[in-house]
Amino acid sequence: MRITVEVVGHLISLVPNQCSRFVFELDEPVTIGALVDRHIQVDSRVFASFVVDGAIRKRDYLIKEDSEVFLISPAAGG
Repeated sequence: MRITVEVVGHLISLVPNQCSRFVFELDEPVTIGALVDRHIQVDSRVFASFVVDGAIRKRDYLIKEDSEVFLISPAAGG
């Protein structure tokens, strides 16, 4: 199962190599939380929201085949 992930905002500094885009080939379905925690190796709770195929989803959402996932950083600045 192929999943594309894009990190949006300042939290890109937390991901490995500060990479903003990932493509995963997984053997089984995974939740957003598990994908971020295990495969990107960042605590998924730091992100403000998750958008999957254009819809806002929660951490426990089970990602479907060929989905595009956006990890949205919380607002920053002053």
